[in-house]
Amino acid sequence: MKNICLINGSLRGKKAASLEFLNDVNRRLPDNEYNKTFVTVKTRVKTDYLECSLKRLASADAIIFVFPLYTYGLPGALMRLLEDYYQYIKTGKYNKEANVYVIINCAYPRPEKTTEEALRVIKNFCRKLSLKWRFAICIGTGPVVAMTKKVPFLDLKLKKVYAEIASDMMSGDKEVKNDYLIKPVIPASIIAMIKRHYEEHHKLKISDEALNSAVILASRYISDRFLPEKAIDLIDEAASRVRIQKGNSLTILKETKRQAEIIRKEKETALAQQQYDHAAEKRQEEVQIEEKIKVLEKERKDKESQDKLVVTDEDVATIVSMWTGIPVTQLDNKKEK
Repeated sequence: MKNICLINGSLRGKKAASLEFLNDVNRRLPDNEYNKTFVTVKTRVKTDYLECSLKRLASADAIIFVFPLYTYGLPGALMRLLEDYYQYIKTGKYNKEANVYVIINCAYPRPEKTTEEALRVIKNFCRKLSLKWRFAICIGTGPVVAMTKKVPFLDLKLKKVYAEIASDMMSGDKEVKNDYLIKPVIPASIIAMIKRHYEEHHKLKISDEALNSAVILASRYISDRFLPEKAIDLIDEAASRVRIQKGNSLTILKETKRQAEIIRKEKETALAQQQYDHAAEKRQEEVQIEEKIKVLEKERKDKESQDKLVVTDEDVATIVSMWTGIPVTQLDNKKEK
């Protein structure tokens, strides 16, 4: 029976997406085939890690590190564990034949561009101790993947790479494998879950056509980001533009109220300086602008009740055109048949 040491490199406890991934791997390693132990990093460690924890690492046939990416590097708590382990094995034996696997919970959508430094540190650690580096699983936008992995078909890539770990342990293969990159691909049904948030935030409605258009146009014309990030950005930007362009009445009302406050202060200053004629003029201006405010407030309330702001597919297409330079008339937001 192989000894497996699973290391949770996150400090977020039960809420950590890294812990979700660790538990997923654990479930795919049968208890009757593997003797599993767990080590969790700790914050503000004043003394060395307990000898029993370091001993588990030293005797493991395979070590699986799971951790979040911290500014392109390893979490400090995980670095401390590696340092303590290195000092520990100087005075004792350890399994130099242990396989090492890494799962990186990367918050960025492009894991291939952000995990390089963290992988370099782990690979150098393995090289220094003559441990067997096998491969890494780099998960882009890890928190999103963790939240949506129960949706049918979204976790197929994860299941495949988790199975690769167990298969590699049993095969005894010595050839180093390529790293696995898990990039988020979230369908429109998941983006719809975020729709309500932006409707409440911008105080408007987002049509289903706009939602579908955001997913389709983002996939076809925006290549520097991945779903769901780029579709969400499109919806957010389109909603902001609609609010600004079609909701100018609120801006005008605020500006009018600001002018009214200036006139009121000027009137009070004139009264304090006994400039009564000037104060009378300002009072007349104050009455006029207060009447204007009443009209504007009524118009705004009538508009909100009769003409609810709505984000359409045309609004989304306009944002894509602004970002890409492609004329709106040339954008195709129809689904492929």
